[in-house]
Amino acid sequence: RPAGDGRARDLVRPPADDLFRTAGTAEDLLAFAEGAPPPAAFLPDPVDPAALARAVAAAGAVPVPGGHRFEAVPVPAAARAACLAACSPTPPALAGAPALLACCLARPTDGEEAAGAELAAGGAVRILVLALHALGVAAVFCPAGPGAAQALAAALGLGPGRRPLGLLGAGHPGQT
Repeated sequence: RPAGDGRARDLVRPPADDLFRTAGTAEDLLAFAEGAPPPAAFLPDPVDPAALARAVAAAGAVPVPGGHRFEAVPVPAAARAACLAACSPTPPALAGAPALLACCLARPTDGEEAAGAELAAGGAVRILVLALHALGVAAVFCPAGPGAAQALAAALGLGPGRRPLGLLGAGHPGQT
């Protein structure tokens, strides 16, 4: 039984103690954009596929020069270990993420590298992380260097038109 005299205000938690508070307030999104730390761990609970799809669509809307596109490729269970090894050393949270995506820069079939495409794709990754946060899902991104990008592409069987930028793990933040 809650403390108090039985009024409704006795049931309302202070914002700091409210575990069901959404990430939709402007103040929360600004605080996150200003540098909230990535999660140290994830709960094993699956991520809602609709939330992932919505966040990926938001990131895909970021304009990338030269007809390039940002893509988030789901990592299949069979390729998970090889993808994590390709980006080694990886943050521990990434290995425990229930959803793992390879963030890629896709080149048009007749296109060449365009100035600023990688920078814009990095902005798309940040939009993806922000969109997931707004939907109540935490994320951690691990960039792939040139050697890791090649190993990651091989592990996923990506064609030459897709260049992996790194791995993104998504899930519900857990306790450390």
